[in-house]
Amino acid sequence: MSQALLLGLHLLAAAAWVGGMLFLALVLLPAARATLPPEEAGALLEAAARRLALVGWGCLGVLAVTGGLLLARSGAALDEPAFWTGPAGRVLALKLLLVGLLVGVEALHDFVLGPRGARLWREAPASAAAQRLRRGSRWLARAALLLSLGVAWQGLALAGRLGP
Repeated sequence: MSQALLLGLHLLAAAAWVGGMLFLALVLLPAARATLPPEEAGALLEAAARRLALVGWGCLGVLAVTGGLLLARSGAALDEPAFWTGPAGRVLALKLLLVGLLVGVEALHDFVLGPRGARLWREAPASAAAQRLRRGSRWLARAALLLSLGVAWQGLALAGRLGP
């Protein structure tokens, strides 16, 4: 697979990942709340979030594979301690840390709090537990977006520091 194709797939997956989160938060959520009764808005948002999770995990898979291949082709001496103390190594280490945090936050959001909150929202939307889970889910989504932007920023910083 060519370097250009790998990079193109990597950038496309990153754009779909971050773009999906921004669309949900900035377009769909406000529009649904403004135009639909709460039950319908909740159902729409739940369906959209489930779909976005499928797309998102697919994007994360593409990002992991293409990122690994791009890194392998860069010629970076990952097995050398000097690499990790240099500028590129520090940027890569921070990017990998942010990716790890992002995967953890997304897993908690998509597989624990999100489904639990959606179930409680359908059963008892006014309950304190449903409200608490919705708030927690919203904060995790915000954290995931910030972490995603941090990963993208570190990717840009890394691109100028590694070979081909």
